[in-house]
Amino acid sequence: MSGSHATVNSDDPALMTTGAPDWRSATLWFGMLVTLALLLFHDAAITMVGTWWDTKTYNHGFLVLPITLGLIWGERKAVLALVPKPEPRALVGLAVAGLLWLVGQAIEATILREVALVGLVIALVPLVFGWPVCRRLWFPLAFLWFMVPAGDELIPALQSFTSTFASALVGLAGVPVFHDGILIQTPGGMFEVAEACAGIRFLIANVALAVLFSYFAFQIWWKSAIMLCLAVVVPVVANGVRAATIILIANWIKPEWASGFDHVAYGWGFFAVVMFLLLWLGSHFADPPPLEQLMPADPPVATCSSRQSFWRWWPAAVAAVMIPVAPAYAHWVIRSPVMAASAGVEPISIPGWRQMASVQDWQPSFPGADRTILASYRGERGIVHLFVAFYDYQRQGAKVVSFANRFDDGRQWRRVATEQDEHAARLAGVSPRLDRLVANNDHGQRVVLWWYWVANRFTSDPARAKLFQLQAALWTEQPAAAVLAIASDIGPNEPMAAGLPRLTAFLDALGDPGGWLDRLAAARRGENGQ
Repeated sequence: MSGSHATVNSDDPALMTTGAPDWRSATLWFGMLVTLALLLFHDAAITMVGTWWDTKTYNHGFLVLPITLGLIWGERKAVLALVPKPEPRALVGLAVAGLLWLVGQAIEATILREVALVGLVIALVPLVFGWPVCRRLWFPLAFLWFMVPAGDELIPALQSFTSTFASALVGLAGVPVFHDGILIQTPGGMFEVAEACAGIRFLIANVALAVLFSYFAFQIWWKSAIMLCLAVVVPVVANGVRAATIILIANWIKPEWASGFDHVAYGWGFFAVVMFLLLWLGSHFADPPPLEQLMPADPPVATCSSRQSFWRWWPAAVAAVMIPVAPAYAHWVIRSPVMAASAGVEPISIPGWRQMASVQDWQPSFPGADRTILASYRGERGIVHLFVAFYDYQRQGAKVVSFANRFDDGRQWRRVATEQDEHAARLAGVSPRLDRLVANNDHGQRVVLWWYWVANRFTSDPARAKLFQLQAALWTEQPAAAVLAIASDIGPNEPMAAGLPRLTAFLDALGDPGGWLDRLAAARRGENGQ
């Protein structure tokens, strides 16, 4: 085969230009391999589709596959003019996808399993059809990544930027404003930049639409790069403007506009206008279509000499053997431990601190925890609250590192900020993460220091907690995990440092609670404290 000329050994018109037998074999194998992958990694597929259905932020996931198939259909003539030639080196991509899925399975990271599934399907294209076909279909294949429901990790940063930017704009408009974390206080009332107001929905939708628009509108790479940068920056800034506008309207005209239908309708209308203006601006810089689209080339000319088949079945057969390896390993190694029918919990006795009735106005939310412990202690420096969310083993819906876990309930307490605090008291030599909560009633504050306990080690870094979980799952170490937190109340105008000496004294008396957690894990497994 040379250029666009195909070599055939038949007068069949279908074989003259497309190498139909090769395409039939390749397509059959590709279909079987994709089906095998979906059967073995069905948990990732089901979870991904469930997220599209349940979460408005990712409703666009239902459109990604139809759009991709439509893009492939548009390239069908050019693709069928190529002769499929399997690329064995793509087996490396399958191995990486399988390893990534195994890691996601071990640490219960849903997004890793979903990325692995999409990556595996994409890797099958060059493996079965070859690099020329893959290069021709690079954009439809790359667009498949929008199927993965990713982006929630950006919400805290978007909340912080939106609250800071909006409060600055409100101040410039002449309205007195006090900004504290994600809270904005004005004469018109208290406003919170909630997670739903962070702008993540519009950001993801805008980026996906900008990527699709750039593919059709631009031939020059730097134009696409500028468009994508604008697709990220403009929605983030626009969300800050939207939040500021709502606050100003609530202060100047109608406070009810800060919530309810007016709020929602205004937000969607505002974003629709911003998206339209961005696409309108991009259309003025669109490149003319390439010459081959205006004047399609003649179909490839075939010669009637002996046709050579480039398609070989063995790479696909190797892939069929490789795909089940990760699920099989996970089945035999990553197993749920057998738990005891019941297990008592020994009280935590802390020298110099007297246990008292538990606080009633604080209920941290850790869905999936097998046991939660909330106790209050009084010492010479005041009252400290101890909270433990204990997990017999981590699994789907029951993980120490989860976006659903939170120390505020959104009703009596609201989280203002979360940060790493290197200056606060350390537990087992590990600095904590710090949550600052504000009460909804009297604007009192609660300082919460907290740590993860995974594989018998403490850490406040979510990434390290996941690495410890991976080690515990793959090397069958301690399966139990926990989140341990201590909290102290301070006045509404006091700095956070006011509560740290009290918490430090409590930690000094508490010592290393790792032994108590390990005994609790053994009791839960019915090992009699061993």
